[in-house]
Amino acid sequence: MYDLQNPETVDKRPAENGMQPLSEYVKQWDIEFEVKQAEK
Repeated sequence: MYDLQNPETVDKRPAENGMQPLSEYVKQWDIEFEVKQAEK
């Protein structure tokens, strides 16, 4: 995976566009994404 800008909000941004969170998307390849997400 590439370095992410603002990884603490990476799940929020796709949700704003009707997409699934990155943490769920990467599970397709058995990748665990365990970056604590910022509160909304």
